[in-house]
Amino acid sequence: SIFALGGATVLGIKQEREAATAAARQRAAAAEQRGEERIRQAEGYEQSALSRARAAAKSAEEQGLWKVKEADARCTAFCQHHDQEVRDLQRRLAVQIWHCLEQANATRGVLLESRSRANDHLDLRLRDVREESVRQLTAASEDLKAAREQRDAARERAAAEREQILDYCEGSRRGQIMETYASADGIHSFIEAMPSGERMDRPNFVQALEKLIERLRGGDFL
Repeated sequence: SIFALGGATVLGIKQEREAATAAARQRAAAAEQRGEERIRQAEGYEQSALSRARAAAKSAEEQGLWKVKEADARCTAFCQHHDQEVRDLQRRLAVQIWHCLEQANATRGVLLESRSRANDHLDLRLRDVREESVRQLTAASEDLKAAREQRDAARERAAAEREQILDYCEGSRRGQIMETYASADGIHSFIEAMPSGERMDRPNFVQALEKLIERLRGGDFL
């Protein structure tokens, strides 16, 4: 009859609608599961990038500190070496001066004892001794000056090496910042390349990537 046919039609439409609703719910659940999986993958990528950035920063800092300590040690060794040379030279100079004084005193004694018999000879001897003393003092002074110049040059070289190390550390840090910015630009390009429909279907994933870009550009990983 017409009523039986209408009831069967209504029942069929209802069953089809329920089946379509169940299929839509299943597709929505699958899409949500895929979105959550991609979010977890993005979080894993973020943690991995953070670990690599921290490891690179720590390695650069340790290398910079080691090189600074090595430069300080070399500078200290240079300074100690040249200070010791200066002290040795001063001791040798004092001994030479003492010997010169002894010689002068001896010569003066000889002069006092034999002035009446050998004035000319003693004058020549005194002149020779004085010239030798002046020569020795001049040579010792020049040696002392050269040693001090070497010590100052060693300190300047150590300071220059220290500046080079600091510049290297600063350059490494700038390189890390550029790499971080490049990673942020790459993620931004990836988001821009996504179809608009996919971005609308995966807002959590897009938001997680945008937060990662903000953290990379903000320097949180350095």
